[in-house]
Amino acid sequence: MWSPWVKELVQTFVERRRLFHELEQANITLESKVKNRTQELIDANARLEAQANTDPLTGAYNRRFLFKSLEEEVQRLHRGGDNFAVLMVDLDFFKKINDSHGHNAGDNVLCEFVNRAKACVRSIDRICRYGGEEFVVFLPGNNVEGAAILAERLRQSLMETPVTIDGGYISVTASIGVAAYRDGDDPETILKRADDALYCSKDQGRNQVVVSE
Repeated sequence: MWSPWVKELVQTFVERRRLFHELEQANITLESKVKNRTQELIDANARLEAQANTDPLTGAYNRRFLFKSLEEEVQRLHRGGDNFAVLMVDLDFFKKINDSHGHNAGDNVLCEFVNRAKACVRSIDRICRYGGEEFVVFLPGNNVEGAAILAERLRQSLMETPVTIDGGYISVTASIGVAAYRDGDDPETILKRADDALYCSKDQGRNQVVVSE
């Protein structure tokens, strides 16, 4: 038989092993909670960032994101990056759509435009709602020729397939101005040239692509 002091030593050892195991499990649980909480914070921050950069109606990027992206691209070009271009897009006679079919129909047209644009552009391109029925498509690494081709593809996509609204159809067209970056441009300058080209498109009858000179 074990002497009392040996029994006490064994009991002490067993108790310490139990306490060590409990502490180890508590640490594992705590690390898991910290990891989960950290991921929750990362996810929450990502959602907030997305909300800050996204138009809530269409899911397109907003003006804040557009100007931030253009400014970053201009700075990158100053360091020797590739060219870029923008499309300024205005949905023709959009007020008539709202007046004739209601604002819900107009909202659906805006959302459908974004869907059509996503189908036409590259994965690196960014579709931004500029305001009302105006959108800007930001085309990093593209030149004016490539941008004009993409703009024409987008114009035809809208013109050739009417938008389905409540079982009916609405014909939608767009006027598009195209401008590519030039040395010395800032975001406002290139957007102004794209906007001037857009107004030329409207003056010439709408539903066409005009490239900035």
